[in-house]
Amino acid sequence: MKKTTALILALCCLLLCSCGGDVMKSVYGIFGIDNTDYSAEETTAVLDTEDETVKALAATACIVCHGDRIVPFDSFSDKAGDYIDIVLNYLVGTFYSRYSADKEMMDRFSREYPELNVNALIPLSDYESTVYSCFGGTRKATVKSTAMYSYLDKINAFVLVGHTPENSIEYTVHEAEETENTYRLVISFKKNGTDAGTYDFVFRKRESGDPYIWRLTASSKIYAV
Repeated sequence: MKKTTALILALCCLLLCSCGGDVMKSVYGIFGIDNTDYSAEETTAVLDTEDETVKALAATACIVCHGDRIVPFDSFSDKAGDYIDIVLNYLVGTFYSRYSADKEMMDRFSREYPELNVNALIPLSDYESTVYSCFGGTRKATVKSTAMYSYLDKINAFVLVGHTPENSIEYTVHEAEETENTYRLVISFKKNGTDAGTYDFVFRKRESGDPYIWRLTASSKIYAV
């Protein structure tokens, strides 16, 4: 059965590859895949690092620091599983009072899981909207339990297993450029007072809404501290 399924998928891929570009774009769109290569776009403007747009992008970029390490990616979908803890750490660390004081959610939890005790619940909708806002794709994100968070399917929420993560994050923007479809930033981070590295960010512009992190790579550039 598995071999048959794999053969069918392979044939479908060959058929799609033989189709025109418009058909392939439609298929990619259905799955929320942006396969366009923006790396060759020419710079249209060099931005001041103190520009308000640059500051907003840098603030969004800080979300990648809420894990044990910064996880680079060429395509977020390839690393989505690694970012579950990172996104949830960001939400809990930023909005803990909201998630610990949601009486309606806590009451639902008590009815469905009377044997468990928790301090905070993060609704699935908040997690998915944050992933979409910061990393693009569709509004349906990768959902699974991790070592730090358990997903409770009866109430569509995550619960923290252990202590609330606390992170102090500082950033320095070294370069900022704009192209037709992207913003490119080089940012250095300090996490809890310790150097966390320098990274190249490519933000993809949206037709509506804020840009999202399209690509994240470790930077080869060195800057004086």
